[in-house]
Amino acid sequence: MQHYPLKQISQSNLDRLAASVLESYSYQDLYQFSYPKALKNEARDLWALTEDEDLESLQALRERRGLGPEIKDEQLLARVFEIENNGLLLVNVCRNDADDTLIEIFTTEACDRFFVERWAKFLNNFFSWAEAKYIVCWPKVGGEAAKSLLSISGSYLADNFLAAHILDVPLTMNHDLSFRAFSVEKDWEWYEREYHQFLQDNPRFSDIVPITEKDDIVEACEERLCDIAMLKGERLGMVMAEASSELGYQGILISDIFIAEKYRGKGFASSLQRGFLASRIEDCQLVCGYIDASNKASLHNAMNQNRRILRQECYVPIASYCS
Repeated sequence: MQHYPLKQISQSNLDRLAASVLESYSYQDLYQFSYPKALKNEARDLWALTEDEDLESLQALRERRGLGPEIKDEQLLARVFEIENNGLLLVNVCRNDADDTLIEIFTTEACDRFFVERWAKFLNNFFSWAEAKYIVCWPKVGGEAAKSLLSISGSYLADNFLAAHILDVPLTMNHDLSFRAFSVEKDWEWYEREYHQFLQDNPRFSDIVPITEKDDIVEACEERLCDIAMLKGERLGMVMAEASSELGYQGILISDIFIAEKYRGKGFASSLQRGFLASRIEDCQLVCGYIDASNKASLHNAMNQNRRILRQECYVPIASYCS
């Protein structure tokens, strides 16, 4: 079996992997969907897995993991395996918000229970330095592969990718909110205090809805994609986003929607999102975001804005196959 770092992949094989990733989306109902644009974007996203493979980043990884010289740099890189029947398997080691180590796989083959059972032990041994907890893949929503993966004991759905064309998103608010740009100097202390109060009241969300780092908010402010929502002169909540090229659209990926404690559970979430988007309709085609499958309130809010689950992430515990 031939294998090599992702940086050595041919353009044709990168395109084949990108096409397989694209087929894991339920994109058929998206307005103005362009397959060529979406395919090009998926190839770019896969290639982005090579971005942290410079010597400085690899050295930082070694220090963080306590890796010795017996682990070669090449073993730390995203890797392509050419498997039987002209199939391809791309494997990347990463971490989630809970600091679990993951072996993430993309493949031209059906990524179902049989596939994971066949490759789990091999991949765990190949990337033994990682001491991974889960294998992660992206089966098609509601498909047979997803059903078979979820039949594995301990498997579960993690992130859902939800999206809608801006023309399908309702933008009329149900509340009289006003919006202004987030000010790090004026609003960070409020946001941090309110977040920690939220976490104190809802500790199970510590990994599901982590606090947005201050540097990320600064960057969003520079892009004019972070707003404070006001109600009668008082801060009600915050919405933050980032520019997105998901599926080849010019889009906005909503990365944080936060409501202050006194306003939670009172139906403001839809107005918060709609008011934020209404001022950006000229610059946005696709509204999207990733929401943990266990975060029912956020999923419900997103679906109230006509966003639909287009893609889902599945975690499979690796210990079941590697004892």
